[in-house]
Amino acid sequence: APSTLHEADGDIRFDSVSFRYAGQKTPILRNVSMLLEKEKIHALVGESGCGKSSTLKLMAGLVTHQSGTLRLNTSKVHYMPQASSSTMFARSLRENLTYGLSQDLDRSSEESTIWEALRSVDLASFVQGLPEGLDSIVDESSLSGGEKQRFQLARLLCNQDAELVLIDEGLSELDGRRRKKIIQVLQDALRGKTGVVVTHHDNILTICDKIHDLSSPQSRCGDGSVNFWSRPGQATFLME
Repeated sequence: APSTLHEADGDIRFDSVSFRYAGQKTPILRNVSMLLEKEKIHALVGESGCGKSSTLKLMAGLVTHQSGTLRLNTSKVHYMPQASSSTMFARSLRENLTYGLSQDLDRSSEESTIWEALRSVDLASFVQGLPEGLDSIVDESSLSGGEKQRFQLARLLCNQDAELVLIDEGLSELDGRRRKKIIQVLQDALRGKTGVVVTHHDNILTICDKIHDLSSPQSRCGDGSVNFWSRPGQATFLME
């Protein structure tokens, strides 16, 4: 049957995509069809194990689907994995935060971008208190989950060239007050970009244009279409 998904330039389209990890017999995604419109913020929700993180990894190019078609028309992708992943290199904070940044930035502009990002995620005073400031090398194991996540978010804010931003549980380690603040920061940062967020927190749904339920009966049974809502209020029950 012909697809009912209407694609525009810059949209991301999954057409009957199936994916399984090596050594697994059962696909974690089976015949999934989904359209993610460009320059909108999309949330991926659903029960644990339904393939949300795997969907982000497919878009980030970290894994490859076995069948179907994935159309993604940009190479300027910023992927923020879960906080449990190792995300900081054994380099200075400056190098960690500017990894992937445009080489055209002069030192002054780079410095300004970094400090603005650190202030946005409440890390400026932490870095100012380090002996070498931005040139300090921080052992990732010495950071709390929340601090590590905020450094990941600061790196995202520094990467202003990204056209597609993928965030996997990016606020899971933050307290309620900080989460609320950073949601607003993210909304501003994602303006004019395509954002795809995996979340179990309903707070972030308030800034999402569409919510896609990957554990909907359609995607589980394999006929393709993923349920979605265009208004956040309609999907809050999925978070309960």
